Amino acid sequence: MGSAGVETPQSPTNRGRSSGGWPEWIAFAIVILGVVGFALSTPRFAAPDESAHQATAWYVTEFGLPPSSEESSNVPSTFGNVASCFSFDGRQDASCLPPRQLGFPVEERILNYPPVYYWGVGTGQQLSAAVSSDLYLDVGGRIASLVLNLGAFFLIAMSARRYYGQWGTYLLLVITPMAAFLWAAVNPSGWELSAGLLFAYFFANGWWRSESTQRRLWLSMFGISITSIIFALSRHSAIVWMAGLVIAVAATSRFKTPRVQQWKLLAATLPGFLAGILWQLNFPARHPINNPDRIESPGPLDFAHYFLQVEEVLPDRLRQMVGVLGALDTPVPQFMFFLVVIGWAAFIGFLFARTRVPVLFLVVGFLGTFLVPTVLEMIRWNDWPYWYQGRITLPFTLPFLLVLLMKYAHRARRAAAALSLVMGFVLTFMVWQNLMRYSFGIWDYIPERWSDPAISTQAFWLTYLCIALMLVGLIWRTVLVVRDKGTTARPSEVEA
Repeated sequence: MGSAGVETPQSPTNRGRSSGGWPEWIAFAIVILGVVGFALSTPRFAAPDESAHQATAWYVTEFGLPPSSEESSNVPSTFGNVASCFSFDGRQDASCLPPRQLGFPVEERILNYPPVYYWGVGTGQQLSAAVSSDLYLDVGGRIASLVLNLGAFFLIAMSARRYYGQWGTYLLLVITPMAAFLWAAVNPSGWELSAGLLFAYFFANGWWRSESTQRRLWLSMFGISITSIIFALSRHSAIVWMAGLVIAVAATSRFKTPRVQQWKLLAATLPGFLAGILWQLNFPARHPINNPDRIESPGPLDFAHYFLQVEEVLPDRLRQMVGVLGALDTPVPQFMFFLVVIGWAAFIGFLFARTRVPVLFLVVGFLGTFLVPTVLEMIRWNDWPYWYQGRITLPFTLPFLLVLLMKYAHRARRAAAALSLVMGFVLTFMVWQNLMRYSFGIWDYIPERWSDPAISTQAFWLTYLCIALMLVGLIWRTVLVVRDKGTTARPSEVEA
């Protein structure tokens, strides 16, 4: 047992027994199947601003860096925003999409987001063009995005199973349908979430573990530095969320790790903050002002009014974090949203009652999830009212919840498993709902018809296979949770 109260990595002989067994692998598989199901059932450019993100990836691959501010540019006609025919209309299926054609270049928005993610997506586009033709550039971009996001998820999973008996349960708990949908399409918000989870995991593990040798400490610092840079260069807002996660992890400490080591680990995050600040200075988050009713010189009272109006739409932001897919036209049912929110609130309250969760840690989580997004939206209110979406907050909230689970959830194993079943059923329903929405159109969650799907037959039935396997996994996990009478923590968990 290390001095930070953390079990040292298991030997190969006992690692399998303490990595959770079948229930954890099932939980892990449910998330993967959910992401794949979303990828199969979502037609091209159906994700938020996907045509602009695909076009930006092509532009960045061609020219190395994005423009200094958002602008329009001629791009291959493959990236034309054809999804506008069904956007914001859940009753319109994907049959309105025109056939693929090369034609003449089209003008599309090019965003000035950090290029790391776009380089990866652009590489997939180029490989697709080399294998087939420019008609399928977007398919190559989607596959590359999927590989990047699932690669980060696999890295966290394979590392976490060395130390946490409920590693699969924890990962299923934090992946909402919105997060899985973003991973399945081309959108930097999904990559920002992946990078945030990576950074939170590596920084928290390094913070809690007293390394026995300088070599291991330097390896931990190197991992934190790399993930901090990746996180900071995922989206403009990432350094705000990274600062919140650093404060949250530091708030969990009881100073069992040597103070000098803690300062070194904090210093290891500086490359990320510096990279993010440099990008902000040279490529500021500046967008065209489209608001016809904007106030030219808003005063303090104007911002006070903005703040109060943002508070009115806060419930919508929370629902969007759970799942409002596509162009905000496929929302999670209200009762499922309440199940998730009330379930998490009860679980956190249960942990607070049973463990020594620091109040400061919970305060940081509250501020990052509720207050900071409200302030960000208030500041940019004059650009375009209600521009903020719940997905923008996910790169803080979900890594924060992962840190909470890693540190304290071993004191409530069965409660964590039970809540993960709720999250799994909500994820499964939303994959089915996404399939129905683009295959047949939906009205109040009910398909408009039941035959002749508008997406390809192969994608339709493969998505159904993913859903069936998710249901089988959830039923199996339910049986195992009911049978599980154990109350003791796994030997490899983090002590509060």
